[in-house]
Parts: sequence; C-alpha cells; structure tokens
Amino acid sequence: MVLLGRLSLAFLAVLVCIDSTDAQCRVDKVAAGAPKSFARFGQSVAISGGRMIVGSPNYKVGALTPGAAHIYALDATGWNLQATLFASDAADFDDFGISVAIDGDRILVGADSVDGPLSGAVGAVYAFDWNGTQWQEVQKFQASDGASGAFFGCSVALRGDRAVIGRFWDSPSGAHHAGSAYVFARNGATWSEEQKLVASNATREDNFGWSVALSDTRVVVGAPERFDNMGANFTQFGQVYVFEKLAATWTETAILTEGNRVQWDQLGISVAIDHDQIIAGAWADNFSPPISGVGSAHVFQWNGSAWTESILQASDPEFEGEFGASVAIQGPWAVIGTPSRMASFPLWGAVYFFHHDASGWTQTDMQLPDPSSSLGWLGMSAAIDGNYAVAGAPIETTAGSQDGAVYVFGGFAPWKDEGFALAGVNGDPVLTGNGSLCGGTNTSIVLTNAKAKAGAVLITGPIEVNLPFFGGTLVPQPKKIFRGLKTDTSGSLTLNLAAATLPPGTAAFYQAWIRDPVGPQGFSASNGISGVSP
Repeated sequence: MVLLGRLSLAFLAVLVCIDSTDAQCRVDKVAAGAPKSFARFGQSVAISGGRMIVGSPNYKVGALTPGAAHIYALDATGWNLQATLFASDAADFDDFGISVAIDGDRILVGADSVDGPLSGAVGAVYAFDWNGTQWQEVQKFQASDGASGAFFGCSVALRGDRAVIGRFWDSPSGAHHAGSAYVFARNGATWSEEQKLVASNATREDNFGWSVALSDTRVVVGAPERFDNMGANFTQFGQVYVFEKLAATWTETAILTEGNRVQWDQLGISVAIDHDQIIAGAWADNFSPPISGVGSAHVFQWNGSAWTESILQASDPEFEGEFGASVAIQGPWAVIGTPSRMASFPLWGAVYFFHHDASGWTQTDMQLPDPSSSLGWLGMSAAIDGNYAVAGAPIETTAGSQDGAVYVFGGFAPWKDEGFALAGVNGDPVLTGNGSLCGGTNTSIVLTNAKAKAGAVLITGPIEVNLPFFGGTLVPQPKKIFRGLKTDTSGSLTLNLAAATLPPGTAAFYQAWIRDPVGPQGFSASNGISGVSP
C-alpha cells in the first residue's frame, strides 16, 4: 500500500458528475531572450525532460545572420531561458539552428549552410554538453565526403551516444539530389562517423534525409520527393525508410508507403519514432489548388513481423493546411503540426493531439496560436517528451516583426503508478488516473478489481513517509478523505473530478481503501497513484 503526497486537495478541486476528457492545455509561450525580426525562432524544436531547445536560423548578431539556438529550463514559474548558443566559428547565413536535437545533457544543432552560401552549402552539426553549470560546444562535425550544395545538418536526431544527420541534396552514385543520411556514434567525448545511409532504390530528387528520426534500435529517414516513377509522371508520393543495425552494419529493413497513396502527398516530409511506432507526415500541399490536399499523418506499428498503418487526419480538414508538416510521437500520444491552417486569419497554423487506445487513434484536442498571430505558422515544428509537447510558430510577431514564438502544451503523461496494495477478496484492487490534469479540465480516478458492493474511501495526503502497515505504507496525516463511496456489482467505481490550476510539476497522491473481510483488519487497499500538473 502507498499513499504519498506533497499537495493539498486543491489539486482535484471538485467532486461532481462530469465526463472525463483527455484535453490538453497550453501552459506557456516563449520567445527569444533578445527578439530579432525575421529570426525564425521556432523553426526547429526539441524537448527532453525539463529542457527545451529552439532553433532560430535567421538570428542576427550585429550585421551578420549566423543563427542561434535557445535553451529553456522548466521550474515552478514555467519555461525560462537558460542560454543562447552560437557556433564557435559562426559566419553569415550558416543557418545554425535549422535543426536541433536534445537528449539529457547533450545537444546537437544543425547548420546546413556552413562553408558556403545558399546552394554552395556543405553543412555542419555542432555538439554541446552541459557541464553542470553551462552549455559548452564540444565538437563540430561534417560528412566525411562532404561537398558543396548537399546541406548536411538539414535534419538531426539524437539518442544517447548515437546521432543521425540528414543531407537531402547529396548525390550518391550519381543520383542527382537523391539524398543521404549519416550515423554518428560517440566514443568518450568524440563523435565519429559510423556509416553513411542511402536508399536501396535511390533515384534523382528523392530528398532522402529531409527528415530523420532515431530510436535505440532503428533509424528512420524520410524521402518526401520520392517519385512513383520518372519521366513525365512527377507524382511525389514520398517514402519512409527504416534501418536496423544487424551485426555491425545499419541495414535497410523496410520501405514504408501509404495505403491510400495520393499524388504529391510527400510522405516523409516529417518523421518521428518511439520504440515500435513510426509516424510520418504527408502534408499534401504543393501550393496549387488543383493538386493540393488536406494532409495526413501515418502511424506505422511494428507487430513483430510487419508494419501496420493507421491514418490520422484533422477533425476539420482544410485544403493547403499542411497537416503533417511536423510530427511527434510518444507512447499513445501523437502531435501533428498544421502551419498553414487558415481559420479566420491567414496562415495561423494549429497543433493537433491524438491519443491511442483499444479503439484506435482519436483526436483529443486542437490548439490555435494567439489571435494576434496572423502569419504565425504554428506547427512548423513539433516535439513531445514526458508531460509536455512544444510547437514552433517561426514567423509569429512578438516583440519584433516575424521574430517567432514557441508554444508549450501539457497533459501527456500526468499519472504514475506508485505500486503496492493490500489484497482483498479479488486480489489487489487497482487504482488508475485518467485525464490531463490541466487546470479546468475533467479527469477521473477509477477503482477496479475491488470487492463488489463494498464501502470505500479515497485518501490523499501531503506527507511522504514509509511506515510499516500490514505489508504496505501509510500516510499518517491524510489531508482529505472522500467518504461514502461504494463499488458496483463488478467491484469498480469512478470518481469524476475537475482539476485545479497549479504550478507546473505539482504532484498529488491517491489511494483507495475498501471494506473487505479478506483484507487485513477487514480492509483491502489499492495501489497508490500520483498525478502531476503540467
């Protein structure tokens, strides 16, 4: 048995009969510490735990435009600027910040125009480490066969000691702009190129490497310009390539395509991966009404022998909205950016959230930018980790003309099972929490597997202690007890509640006790659960 706590019952403020929902909430909005007009703050975003990195590839320093990356850290007041990073050899029009990645104490920043202006760009990636007090650049690396015009660093992904870098205009084996990607591994303090990846069926203008993603065991590469065939039929269906490390070599193991292929969809314009789930955007927009579409995102699930596909679309599809321009996935949650969604203002943009359960994928929420953010392009970039998702609006005007902004949303991983229980007639009663715990949204606490038609109480408490009590632990000073509850004929009960608005990261803990003659002293107890406000 567990009952732990650090918060009063203001956390769940009202006990009423309401429908439980999974709605998310906007918890913060950030802008560059020193806003610069046309800086494109939010062109790229990444998040890891309590840190977030935002790319600003047009950020000016004096008369130059080298680009920058901004680090934000979460505390009780929200997301606050921790540092602004620049390349040690910053030069004009480097596009530093065109792509970003973060994993714990490590950051990668792509600068795909380094060593040459515009199409002459070779590109580079800069690695930064947190030394306990500040971020330090530790290495700049480039492709071993780097040449001008290939844009190495246009996309980056990072996980632990491995990184994958896109180079979408590379021309391997004479296939003009077919694209490539590079896997780098870190040994000690040094990043070294491990392998260059190319598509097994590479053809000209594929743009393989436009987007990349990385998990512990797989590399995913998007090729959004992939043609169905060459000649006059420029159909740009797009494809997504999956690589796995077999022995010592990264080997292409799958080519993913849409089940409902539509011309010019450009599948792979964005990709993300979480364990056995891959999501890829197909924004279906070529800026011409006769061939544009509403866009879609495609979730590919590995079932042990094959990849199965689910198709996600907006509840309010809009032509040329670019739904799928950015994608992110974490467990049962998917985030989809739609930067050209018009609504009532031009190019507002939007972010859509989807949740997966036994019935499939369901849209739970859609978030718009501020009403004043015409031309904001919210959803041009997106990322998710833990309880938070972030999305960039790189041309929203905040303090300077089209300087950009980033929106932070919460309510994606609010509940944790604290374990322990005291068994009753049906074994261990099970307590679960549902809902985002965003202030003002609905949530529910559900008890199952308890004794049928039995009296019960839900206890919360502010003090975390470990006192032996019939094999479990007990909070000796409950802050609040919900009394007079009763399980139904299946041994279940549901409490529908409304969450209060609290500082980010505030935790509360719950446990149910049930009258049960089989349990110790005539009671059984559920596992403890904790909820965390975004």
